[in-house]
Amino acid sequence: MNDKPEDNLPPMWHQSGVNSAGEPFIQLILADKVIAQQSVEQAREHALAMLATAEAAEQDAFLVQWAKTRLGADEHAAVMLLQEFRNWRVEQTGKRSGQEVIPPRAKR
Repeated sequence: MNDKPEDNLPPMWHQSGVNSAGEPFIQLILADKVIAQQSVEQAREHALAMLATAEAAEQDAFLVQWAKTRLGADEHAAVMLLQEFRNWRVEQTGKRSGQEVIPPRAKR
């Protein structure tokens, strides 16, 4: 769990804009390429999903570390516990784990 994939990725950032009709939008940019353009509503939904995903990632990391250090679990057992926790989280909240979050408007 010491991998840092962000060390090998180009920077991702965002910028605001206004189209010719005067409507606001947000662009998501990876390195120097626009990879998505969102309405303000979509950008807010995305931001909320990112916050929820960040919280889920912290919970997942805590649980794996806790299982390994406090329970003496090996990597496999810790990951199996994490999967059970994710299943429980879905059952209790209806929210899936971070990597599975799809904003409502993107679902088809």
